[in-house]
Amino acid sequence: MEAERRDAEADGRTASQGSREAAALRAARAFHEGSFQPKWWAKNGHLQTIIPITIASKNPIASETMKRQRWETPDGEILDVDLCPHPGSDLVAVCRRECMHKRGEEIDGPSPMPPNNCVGPLPLEYVRVHKDAMPGDATCASTPTSTTFPDYTSHNRPIVVLIHGMESHSRGPTNVRVASAFYHKGFDIVALNFRACAVPVALDGMYELTEEPGDGDGPETPSTRGTPTAAPVPAATPLRPRSYHAGFTFDVNWMSRRLFFAFPDRRMYIAGFSLGGNTTTKFLGELGHFAADRNIVGGAVLCAALDPHLCQKCLDGDLPVRVPDSEGKTWQPLPSDEEKQAARWNLNRSLYAKHFIKSSRKKLEKAHQNHPDAFNLDLVLSARSCGEIDTAFTVPVWGAGSLLQFYTQTAGRNYLPGIRVPLFGINAMDDPCVPRAVVPSETWLKVHTSPNRNTPREALPVTFVEEPEKEEEAGKDVPEECGYVRWQAVEFG
Repeated sequence: MEAERRDAEADGRTASQGSREAAALRAARAFHEGSFQPKWWAKNGHLQTIIPITIASKNPIASETMKRQRWETPDGEILDVDLCPHPGSDLVAVCRRECMHKRGEEIDGPSPMPPNNCVGPLPLEYVRVHKDAMPGDATCASTPTSTTFPDYTSHNRPIVVLIHGMESHSRGPTNVRVASAFYHKGFDIVALNFRACAVPVALDGMYELTEEPGDGDGPETPSTRGTPTAAPVPAATPLRPRSYHAGFTFDVNWMSRRLFFAFPDRRMYIAGFSLGGNTTTKFLGELGHFAADRNIVGGAVLCAALDPHLCQKCLDGDLPVRVPDSEGKTWQPLPSDEEKQAARWNLNRSLYAKHFIKSSRKKLEKAHQNHPDAFNLDLVLSARSCGEIDTAFTVPVWGAGSLLQFYTQTAGRNYLPGIRVPLFGINAMDDPCVPRAVVPSETWLKVHTSPNRNTPREALPVTFVEEPEKEEEAGKDVPEECGYVRWQAVEFG
């Protein structure tokens, strides 16, 4: 314990933080990877990607289990959130009372949106939980050191914040499968919808259900009606043209902070799939040891798109990205050899990129109606790749500077060295949308996520350069311990 205290003080942490990080390391080492063997007829990356969204999953969460609420964001937007509570859980009631509206420190604190628009790491004032604002009876939950699941009650049941993938939503097939897995392990679930991504459902978690339509003492209000919005309600429309991006951690940051104040005695986990996996990784890296101050004790990511640049090239079939002309009105033509490459048929481009581009265009056309001066719609409509959608919309609207700068600043794997809670990831080596090159090597993880390498927040993001020879040399004197991050690479084919 004395050694932990000295190590903690050496890098500017408190002794209690050092103790919690030591517990986190023990938990990470105790976690063992599983195994997966696909059916003989599905040993193909494309089938493994498409089948889950076309075939119903086993033991799914019943639709009536998911309760929709609308939470007000610190910058004045409305966010659709789905809650999946267990019978007897107070999740919906407490969130209705404590999480749907702005907290005092969000009103009086820093500017509603970080100056860098979450393209880079969140500034320190956004991730620190101020001690004078903490609940009086709040205690930092202990980091679990076992993978067993006890008989939880409504007061100690852990919460997982679940983040969906690109152009999906909280009730998408893959997200529901992941939510079901957590639910059947005893977790209460808070499923985030990125801005402009939710699907219309009834707001059945907004109000308390009562036997009588009203008490007769005044006009009938939504809180006294017997049936809250029974019909589906359109998804909340963002007030600004920007909605989300691969590294947009602003919403999960304030959501997890509110959940901590609402449930100070519950452990919290962050989990994400695909693009949501990248967001999860970046967020945990931004938090660093501040994760313990809000009872975040671990994370899990599946098929994490940890490098948006490599994933964009994979989706677009290595199609060169055009750049706008000097006036920003049309695309500059490519050289003839690159135009020939663009004319060739590509499976990823036709199957996956086409879907994402179609979905993005639909949303951006609607955004342009409300904000005609925010971006050039003609560029968006004539974009023929995901990279060009980012060039025409994401970069200018979020003030990212350049496409490459945006991808570098939002890549989750560049934030891995900052993580101070157990993070477990699973990536398929033949994933058609997430190339194997995004997965950090075992040697790199041992070097850069080792407890002996305490990366300061100011150094994030750490640019990830794959250099196998140097990695092998650097890994000679590295302890066998895995650090805070574990990764499993699975070959489906």
